[in-house]
Amino acid sequence: FTLLVADSGHFAINPNLHRQLPYDPLRDFAPVIEAVASHLCLTVGAGFPGNSIADFVAVSKSRPDGLMYGSAGNGSPHHLAMELLRVLSDAKLTHVPYKGSAQTVPALLAGDVMALFAGVSSTLGLVKAGRLRLLAVASEKRASFLPGIPTVAESGYPEYDFHNTIGMLAPAATPPDVVRGLNLSMAQVLRLPEITARLADVGMDVVAGTPEQFAHSIRQQLEQDARLVKLSGAKAD
Repeated sequence: FTLLVADSGHFAINPNLHRQLPYDPLRDFAPVIEAVASHLCLTVGAGFPGNSIADFVAVSKSRPDGLMYGSAGNGSPHHLAMELLRVLSDAKLTHVPYKGSAQTVPALLAGDVMALFAGVSSTLGLVKAGRLRLLAVASEKRASFLPGIPTVAESGYPEYDFHNTIGMLAPAATPPDVVRGLNLSMAQVLRLPEITARLADVGMDVVAGTPEQFAHSIRQQLEQDARLVKLSGAKAD
């Protein structure tokens, strides 16, 4: 069988960002399992004058030109996560798109931008070294390995939820019993203590839901990202 590992952020964003794609995310795939939650965190430099979302919004409004934030590119999950915060908080922000997430953290360290939503795996070492700080988690729930970092929703914006997950999909014609068998086998492995611990080390929490739950999650994200792409004015580069 042919399987696809997909970041649901991009998987749900691309159909809303590109006018024509050679596939339909709902029609052409059979969701197998939403494997892990890959958390995005609002990240600032060690010298940022604040420790919370409220501070972040206040600082942005106190500056004539607001705050410049970086992302992995127009329409990326990192971009849309910040746009959702901007819309809900009325923060004064200017977007600086980079060519991929590998450029954003160095830009933040250099002071070229003041903040970004970044994957925990790319920042955790720098956070532990005291060079970066995490203000909030974009997901609905706190990351299990960062219990002291609140969610954006907990920080005054209960409507905020931008979850980014990684899952497995099969071609739409895959027999349901095969999909179910793959799901059960993968879930069993994902829940092994050594696998759960290893994933936490790289900034991910195990989800291991059913195919139906993954399908529902994809539909939710498609609807959410359609609104965010429109609000942000993002266009494909």
